[in-house]
Amino acid sequence: KRWPCSDGDAVEIGAFRLVFQDSAGEGRSASDGSEGGTEGAATGSERLSAMASIDLSMKNAAPPADSSVDLQRRLYASYEIAQAADRGLILVSDQATGEIRQGAVRQRSGGDPNGIKVSDTSLERVLQSREAVLCLDTQADGRFQASQSIVDMNIRSMMIAPMVFRDRVFGAIYLDAQHRVARFESDDLDLLTVAAAQVAAALAVAELHGQVVKQERMAAMGETVAGLSHCIKNILQGVTTGSYLVDLGLKTGDIERIDKGWQVVRKKNSFMEELVWDLLTLSKPREPTYEPVALNELCE
Repeated sequence: KRWPCSDGDAVEIGAFRLVFQDSAGEGRSASDGSEGGTEGAATGSERLSAMASIDLSMKNAAPPADSSVDLQRRLYASYEIAQAADRGLILVSDQATGEIRQGAVRQRSGGDPNGIKVSDTSLERVLQSREAVLCLDTQADGRFQASQSIVDMNIRSMMIAPMVFRDRVFGAIYLDAQHRVARFESDDLDLLTVAAAQVAAALAVAELHGQVVKQERMAAMGETVAGLSHCIKNILQGVTTGSYLVDLGLKTGDIERIDKGWQVVRKKNSFMEELVWDLLTLSKPREPTYEPVALNELCE
């Protein structure tokens, strides 16, 4: 839910207290980070002044200067990224094939998520070097002037950060800005690099969890096969015993012995039939049928 800020409003985040001041503070100048017309520069100046006027302080005690400045810088960089970025996506690398696929996609215009194209040259450079890339102005940066995809998409500024965890590259996070008055700064790249590392760590944990689940499933399958082998062996032994009694009764003409042996065979055959149906039920996904029940009886 959105709530307009007024002068003196305070927001508490953990141990920090953010106080919004309506007066202009000591922020960057209107010309810093903009090369467009006066209208865009004025808008950027208003945003920068508003963010620079936010004061950080502890609720009960003053924090160390370094932590306060660092948090203010990160909050400011997050705000600037949100304002400048037009499109962003997470690119995930398939470790088996090396193929790059799109993960989460966000764009301000709300267009087709599959329509976002990333410069192959830039992406390959980031994945191989494992270093983030920042382009302040694609039109002036010689590294990207030859990239037709960047020209066709009218990208003004862009940055890509690799998702690296330990010695493995999981992919990259890509952000771009298409407006002339908006561009990313080095602080934005620092924050994106930290975010990319966090995403890579989360992907590594998810993959490890998947491996553990797979190992547990394989172990369960091994235990199931061992149990099935023992169960089937007992059934076959019963069938063998019953067949022996039937054969002996046929040779001696003992109807009572034939009937006794046949009952054993029928019983073991019923066990085998129930086992096969249980296996079929287990191997196929089943949709449960819901119905009202007496909860106490079900628990008992």
